[in-house]
Amino acid sequence: MKQYIPFVIVALLVFKWDDIYWMINPPPDFSNAQNEVVMYATSWCSYCEKARDFLNRMNVAFHEFDIEQSPQARKEFERLGGGGVPLMLVNGKVISGYSTSKILEYLEGAE
Repeated sequence: MKQYIPFVIVALLVFKWDDIYWMINPPPDFSNAQNEVVMYATSWCSYCEKARDFLNRMNVAFHEFDIEQSPQARKEFERLGGGGVPLMLVNGKVISGYSTSKILEYLEGAE
């Protein structure tokens, strides 16, 4: 049984790294910043959920559009070059996929 403990610890570190990182390094608060953030997503996408959680943790107000529910959102998603979700528009810059470093870079650029 003891031989499995290191594997469990490694698994927790891998799967919960984002949570551990933000506990050690508190996230910036963008609640007073003037950011324009739009996310094109689906209800079932795990990376979309991570992006939602990340934006909420940063206190970033954002508009979300489900590309499977809204034909208009789907058109805009495709116009922006969407090949996968989430696709984000952060202060006029497109982020394809879930990238915390890009989100922070584009949010901090607006301050």
